[in-house]
Amino acid sequence: MNMDRSDFAEECVDGAIYCGIFAYLHNLIAVAQLRSKISGTNQGEEIGPFRLIQKDWDAYRSDADFDFNFLSSDINIWRMQCHVVALMVYRAEQRLFNKLNRNPSAVELYQEQWPQSQQAALVNDLVDALASTEALIVPAARAFFGEDI
Repeated sequence: MNMDRSDFAEECVDGAIYCGIFAYLHNLIAVAQLRSKISGTNQGEEIGPFRLIQKDWDAYRSDADFDFNFLSSDINIWRMQCHVVALMVYRAEQRLFNKLNRNPSAVELYQEQWPQSQQAALVNDLVDALASTEALIVPAARAFFGEDI
């Protein structure tokens, strides 16, 4: 099932702001593009637009710092995935910043979140995903902040 890309981007804005990763908003959307072409379908054990597996969802669906208390079955709700993956980005960014003593690149963030993804062409694939989602960013941010951005 394909979802409305604009609605998806707007939900990602909400999750990115809530989790304090607005600087990584474009990366958040591009990851869904790279992993599923922003589709709500499942592929084997990988679920929704971010192709999350249950183990990863369960590791992040409850978080006292962000007042998350999602159910295990909520993995099937793509809007909730936008928030949980935003939290995953936040936690990955914090780990990498502490390890690297600098902000991580989009590729480093991706590899930190999905270490099992050993794509030889990851840099090119991520650049393509960023380019194909670029037009979603400003309208989604305007939907949240208004025309003043």
